[in-house]
Amino acid sequence: MTGQVPCREIVSTLDVRDMICSKPIIKIKILLKKMASSETLEVLATENNYHDLQRLFGEAQGHRVDVARETDMVKLYITKG
Repeated sequence: MTGQVPCREIVSTLDVRDMICSKPIIKIKILLKKMASSETLEVLATENNYHDLQRLFGEAQGHRVDVARETDMVKLYITKG
């Protein structure tokens, strides 16, 4: 989903815009493990790295990923399944 993000409670925010390689993936996995089902993690990403994160943590993993584009970043809202 792109554009308007449904209203939900964000329990944590992670900025991965300056991270390289697998570091964002590892950090997201750690935070998701600590979260309860239906809680949402906000991830601040770049145009270059958000596609991979969206694919990795999307429906294949049982999570919902919503995307909101802003001028200088892309926000992913990962709701734990």
